[in-house]
Amino acid sequence: MQKGNHPALLALALGVLCFLGGEAWAGPFQAGSKRELGLEAAAALRIELLAEKPHTGTEEALWRVLTTSKDLRVRVGAGLALVDRIFPGGDPALWGEVHGWWLPRRVPRSLGAADAAILTASLATALPDPAAPWLAYRILEPFFRSSDARYRFGRLAPQGLEELLRSLSARGVEPPEGWPEPFEVVGVLPLACPLEGTVPRERALMESMVFLDTKGRIADDARTYAWDRAEGRLHEVVEDERFPVP
Repeated sequence: MQKGNHPALLALALGVLCFLGGEAWAGPFQAGSKRELGLEAAAALRIELLAEKPHTGTEEALWRVLTTSKDLRVRVGAGLALVDRIFPGGDPALWGEVHGWWLPRRVPRSLGAADAAILTASLATALPDPAAPWLAYRILEPFFRSSDARYRFGRLAPQGLEELLRSLSARGVEPPEGWPEPFEVVGVLPLACPLEGTVPRERALMESMVFLDTKGRIADDARTYAWDRAEGRLHEVVEDERFPVP
């Protein structure tokens, strides 16, 4: 075979692949390119938002800016800074390793971390920038790689998450394995809340409250604290019915 025939054979092979595979052959390449370009643009937008305003102070201070500021870009910037600070190595996939409390109000860091991921991503999609949905993807995709986070906040979703994930999918922003499909909507964002009052153990069980351990982590076998997710309140668990929730 002559060397000069190789380009012609290559063109013929590509033509056959396109004829036989059609979009099935071209689709993954196009999707991969779109994802790469989207993530590159999201990385640039992230740097831009973090550079616009210094985000210093405690984790809880960043969370307060994320949840209360009237400036959308400032809120997203604070959320991005909180993601970097609260997750080990800034990796939302490590949600299961987040523990401890924001003192003195005793706010579980695990719930603050969930807000850092979900609320920041939700707000980011409202930015008038083509890279905005990919910025949300950069946070949510690793967060939902955590099996615990996927179940506790993806399947048991706060209000608005299902619409957010549906919107991202409609814009072509979706992990290869897909977003979690919520089967129950419980509570609203933000999720984090301070410890207040007490609740009898039997009432916490009867009302399907979420139990937290002494390190502020969600644990089904814990009985120290009970998070009334529907009402957005956190209580210390007591045994005696004479100490109702105030």
